[in-house]
Amino acid sequence: MSTKRTLVWGLSNNRAGTEKVIDTYCSAMPDCHFDFLCYEFPAVYTRLIENPNNRVFTIPIKIKNPIKNAISIRQFSSQHKNEYETLWMNINDISNLDLLKLAANSLNIPQRIIHMHNAGVPNNPVTKVFSRINRGTLAEYATDYWACSKSAGDYLYGESKYQVIPNLVDDKRVAFSAKKRIETRAKYGIKEDELLIGSIGRLEEQKNYSQLLLIFSELLKSKSSSKLMIVGSGKQEDLLRRMVNDLEITEKVTFLKSTKDVQAYYSAFDVIAYPSLYEGLSLAILEAQYNGLPCVLSSGISQECKICSSTTFIDVKATNDWVSAILSADRETNYPLPESNYFKLSNINNILSTYFNWA
Repeated sequence: MSTKRTLVWGLSNNRAGTEKVIDTYCSAMPDCHFDFLCYEFPAVYTRLIENPNNRVFTIPIKIKNPIKNAISIRQFSSQHKNEYETLWMNINDISNLDLLKLAANSLNIPQRIIHMHNAGVPNNPVTKVFSRINRGTLAEYATDYWACSKSAGDYLYGESKYQVIPNLVDDKRVAFSAKKRIETRAKYGIKEDELLIGSIGRLEEQKNYSQLLLIFSELLKSKSSSKLMIVGSGKQEDLLRRMVNDLEITEKVTFLKSTKDVQAYYSAFDVIAYPSLYEGLSLAILEAQYNGLPCVLSSGISQECKICSSTTFIDVKATNDWVSAILSADRETNYPLPESNYFKLSNINNILSTYFNWA
């Protein structure tokens, strides 16, 4: 009998939410055979690439090399025809469905899953146009609709039937550590009586970090000893650094690259703030709440992610309300809600047996 293989799209070298979801679920199925088709070699996901059952294939980025991309993906299709039982296509928008179409028409993959991880689309004309075009043809090529949340599912699929696959968090891995709090704050010169506001995520337009900087600048008028720490990388890093300089808050803001040890930073923070324009179901927000952090979130973020008592949703333009919520945030009075059990990694076997029975 030939080996059942699954083709997976959506893995990269970023420590971001979609990639973590893929890592979590595929790592929980070490005896299965996954092929990861990527724009870059996902070196940080060692559990996946070191598994001898798995393979990694890379193709050029379409937006940078459209011709080379088209040639490469068609070559891949011709070389791997009839190899796969399932395509698991993890996406944040539907501007590019080339692989899904090839899976149906050339690779002959019988099960083709679209897994949506976002509840909006970037403010990019090209992305918007192609997403609108592809929305009308999605049903022609996909056999299964998945989403990370109801908001993401409703956004992409509308009235069509879809399945919510929860983003899972190893709550023990991100739990509060007093030792790491002391070490991390000492490393960056943050005194225990100084308010440290944190945020972990990609430095992209969707995350709306420019608004966070404006909020923080206003907050300093009330509590001048406060500090802001932003952990992540992305296209807007230079813009955000210039903004920090223009606001004359350079000494108050620290930018750090993405890190594997997020527990240390969650533990060091006093409150976390996310003024995102939209989210599917942010892993970082879930992780922060499992750490016990009070979270101040944009009202553009679905309340499905609320699993702690003090998590608050505020209009992104209501700067004074953000300042008040951040200043009044308190770890000591924050407690988990019953909903927190839903996203724990301990649920993974039930989810695998129910929805990943094709692997």
